[in-house]
Formats: sequence, structure tokens, C-alpha cells
Amino acid sequence: MEYVDFVSVIEREVNTRLEGGVSAKVNKVLKNNGTWKQNITLKRAGCSTAPAIYLEEFYDSFCRGNSIDCVVEELLHFYDTLEPTPELNLDFLSDYTTVQQKILPKLINREKNIVLLKNVPFVPWKDLAIVFYILLDISEDGMATVLVRNRNMQDWNVTIQDIFEAAMRNGPCLLPAELLSITDLIEELEERREKRSRSLLERNNDSRHVKDEMLVLTNQFRNFGAVCITYPCMMEMIAKLLGDSYYILPSSVHEMIVVPARCGIGLDEFAEMICEINATRVEAEEVLSEHPYYYDRKKGELSL
Repeated sequence: MEYVDFVSVIEREVNTRLEGGVSAKVNKVLKNNGTWKQNITLKRAGCSTAPAIYLEEFYDSFCRGNSIDCVVEELLHFYDTLEPTPELNLDFLSDYTTVQQKILPKLINREKNIVLLKNVPFVPWKDLAIVFYILLDISEDGMATVLVRNRNMQDWNVTIQDIFEAAMRNGPCLLPAELLSITDLIEELEERREKRSRSLLERNNDSRHVKDEMLVLTNQFRNFGAVCITYPCMMEMIAKLLGDSYYILPSSVHEMIVVPARCGIGLDEFAEMICEINATRVEAEEVLSEHPYYYDRKKGELSL
């Protein structure tokens, strides 16, 4: 069964089993890098919000030999394990005085998002683009966000510069940057650490704490953290901590890898490494760039 047919069958079968005023609807969503995905929302009558469950993993389950009935049961069981979606009052979105305090930046690939960028305000950053989103809710389970679109900017009667300045104020406060050794981050992700590693940025720019040649720059929630490199004075702070110029490897939209220039690896080798990782380990919608960047400490300049 092709994916498009699978989605239709799942929507029909889920609706036949739902009770208590809950209904299922399939939605096609344009994600980052021009990637289209389909999710299913299970919405209770009278509620303004509903969890969105993406269907690719359930299709994989079907392709591995599980029946439609089994996949539907898996989906409904997953739905039952989700925390109830909080009711969000979105009236504040029309009031820029309030909403400006929740605007945050996100770094994406400019070339891969040509269609999206026609409809949203953005600021070029080298060959990438800084777009903006409104933070509605955040928890250990994830973030609820709304992308800022051109129509929002018109309704608020503000400029791109206004939005950019708000995002640069809010980012370091709401989603503080963290610079971690790659070893510490791997252990954290593998849950071998009881608590999160302490960021090197919290250690008073003392280069004695820098033991690994590869460091990871992200944010406190490990979500959309690559944009931390654009935070005010961030590149200068990293150079001071390392005591060296450095390469920036765009690992994904969620993090950047920072490597001191003294490591002895060249741009071509880094470019090969990035392309291989993007092709084998990074989801298409999370790819940020295909090449490294270089920050010259003496000149205070970033180049491709």
C-alpha cells in the first residue's frame, strides 16, 4: 500500500474507533527545507487545540508487516499516553506589545526554504536565514510555537528590524545558549548523566575548562539551538574562551559544532564530514547547511 493510501485508511479507521466527541483529521504540513509531512490531529469537540501525531513512523510499522488494525491500536495507545493539550488563549497574538516578549529566532537554510521565505519575515545571515516564531508554551516534552508570517507583521504595523531586535533580546533570556563538550552531550543524550552538563559559557571564559577539541553550541532545551551563534557577542565569547579562531559546523537546526582552528583539519575535510552526516544521520527537515564557516578571532569576522 502506498503512503497516500495508508494515510486515508488510517484516518477512516481511527475515526471509526474514537468516542467521546473526539474526531481525527489528517493535515498536510510544509516543514523546514521544503519538506511536506502529514499528521493526524485527534481533537475533542469544543477544544481549540489538539496533539498532532506524525504518521511516518506508523507507516514504517505497517511496512514491517504489522496490520492496519495493529497500527491503529499503536496510534491510539500513543495518543492515550500524551499529556492533555492545554487550552491556549491566542487572543494575545494580535497585541504586539504583549507578543513581542515571546518572539524568538530560528536559523534555517535559505536556498531550501525559498517558498516559505516568500511568506515570512527573515533576516539573511551569510547564506542562511533567521526567521521568527512565537513561543506559546514550553516544557520537557517540547515547545508549542507559531511561525511569524508577513501578515502578522502587517497587522502589528512593525518592521522586520523591530521583530529581529525583539528576538535578539528574548533569545538569550528565554532560551539561553549552552556550550558543551561533545562527550558531555553524548552522555547526556544517552542518559548516563543524572542532570544536564554545565555549559562552558558559565565558567567565566576560563579556557582551562576546554578539554575537548569539538564543542556543541545549542540552547537550554536543545531545540532550534543553532541560532545561538547569532546571539549578541556570542562568536566573540567563544573565541575568547577557546583562545583561538574556530570553525563552525552546522550539525542541524538544533546545534552547531565548534572546532578550534588549531585542530589541524581543513575546510574541505569539514565539508565532506558535514555532507556525510547530513546524508546519513540528519532528518531532511533538520539539515541546516552543507559547508562549514570560519570565525577569525583577530579580525572578528565570519566567513564561508
